[in-house]
Amino acid sequence: MYLSNKLNLVNIENLTNRYWSKNVPLPLADACIDTYPYEKWIHNHSKYPLYECKYDTLIVKPRVIFPEYSNLSSLNNVILKSILGAQDNEVAVYTDGSKTRDSSGFAFYVPSTGHTQLHRVAEFTSIFTAQAFAIKRALQWCLENQVQKIAILTDSQSVLLALLSHPTKHYKNIIIYDIRKIIQYLGKLDRKVRFIWVKGHAGIIGNEHVDIAAKDACRLEMIIYETDANDLLAIFRNKIKSDWESSCTSISEKSQSHYYRIHRDLPKNIPHLTFP
Repeated sequence: MYLSNKLNLVNIENLTNRYWSKNVPLPLADACIDTYPYEKWIHNHSKYPLYECKYDTLIVKPRVIFPEYSNLSSLNNVILKSILGAQDNEVAVYTDGSKTRDSSGFAFYVPSTGHTQLHRVAEFTSIFTAQAFAIKRALQWCLENQVQKIAILTDSQSVLLALLSHPTKHYKNIIIYDIRKIIQYLGKLDRKVRFIWVKGHAGIIGNEHVDIAAKDACRLEMIIYETDANDLLAIFRNKIKSDWESSCTSISEKSQSHYYRIHRDLPKNIPHLTFP
């Protein structure tokens, strides 16, 4: 085993001496800095350093209800109506996000006023981020319009579970942090907020309305330049991986190095890829 490890190190050193002295490095750096198409989102992103995140905000856990629905749309509407009827003067706000191959968007809908708000976001925005944006904008609208009792209804279990999760799990997601911050501020104003999960595509009237609105948001011309860092990092990570694999494959097909004779398959993990 010791001898094989020594031989492996010698082969790597052989590759380093013979290859790097005559060729340009693998395009890891080029892939990392190829961010020009995304500069507007990067400049507008307000991700906080961890030391700026307040502990009392990180530990905020909202009240979340997960009702048991049926397969009958008429019964689902009755179930939801009974839950909403338990609170007097509560304003229900339906939220939803949508994603197509070329675009993403989100919307929220207030049945009591008929108000619907639509926004289109970047095509690389994940459905999780779009759903979270919808909830954040809905809470901001409630805050601006001095709504005292708020019921946020969404079919995104993943976002609701993220809000309920341990603070160390989602502290890097700035949208989840912003939602917690708004909930905390509303609490200081003695305004009540609760979240209710609605079953998607189950005939629930308000959810069907906002679902159509979110799809319409994907077709808007104006794009808001907001995103989550995780969505941007996913693009850069995939770009680095693609460039690295293409370059390594090209080199391995032409190289006579001992390293490539022994290691014909590409490593599963990309070296020097250190960002989260």
